Amino acid sequence: DLLAAAGRDAGTGLARCQRLQSDGSTRRFWRLPLPTGEGVIIIAPAAASAADLAEARASWRSGSHLRRRGVAVPEFCGWDEESGTLCCEDLGDVRLQEAGSGRGEDELRHWYGLVLAGLVDMRFSGALGFDAGWCWDSPRYDRELMLQRESGYFLRAFWQDLLGREAPAGIDEEFTLLAERAGHAPCDAFSHRDFQSRNIIHQDGRVGLVDFQGGRLGPAQYDLASLVNDPYVDLPWELRQRLLERYLAIRAPLGGLDPARF
Repeated sequence: DLLAAAGRDAGTGLARCQRLQSDGSTRRFWRLPLPTGEGVIIIAPAAASAADLAEARASWRSGSHLRRRGVAVPEFCGWDEESGTLCCEDLGDVRLQEAGSGRGEDELRHWYGLVLAGLVDMRFSGALGFDAGWCWDSPRYDRELMLQRESGYFLRAFWQDLLGREAPAGIDEEFTLLAERAGHAPCDAFSHRDFQSRNIIHQDGRVGLVDFQGGRLGPAQYDLASLVNDPYVDLPWELRQRLLERYLAIRAPLGGLDPARF
């Protein structure tokens, strides 16, 4: 029904619908081929809880906004408010993680250069007209999020629960100082907040972005740090430095940039 309302004919594609792995997400994903040769991805919440529906709604609203702003996210072709089911363009299944495997540094710099250009575009274009009320998690990257969801989560889930270690003396004060220092960065950019190689799709010489439903206003440095310190791709340190320089070179003509402070 969602596809029909969007003028898309599923034809016999339902018989070839393929369930996809969801990695760490609780959402469910299917790939549906269309008679036109295109494909759509169907995304459904794990349950119809208020939190799951809020996440799905954020994906629809934020994703539709980013698409209108020309950011390289999938085109959306259906949304059901009651169930939280979303239909969008199928960008393919080759992630930057796999695309960069075994490539030389020159080729890696080429692909990452495309990603960095898209990141700068998302940072500016995505922030224009973005309504923080669309966010399902929190509207802004702030001190509380850093302390509770990042450093605090690391301490609880990894250090204490997994390793079974006691919290070091003074660690809360150190985390607070770190959050205060990081909090000096302006939170005026659209931040994907999970900008790493497994959420960047590579197809036909282009790159596309997925898993942006946790996006919010945040510091411009955040997504860049996620990309160059990606846990899924062990980039050489020298290449990380070159990517930072490349980002600054793309960003500089837009004005208002102090490279040293950045």
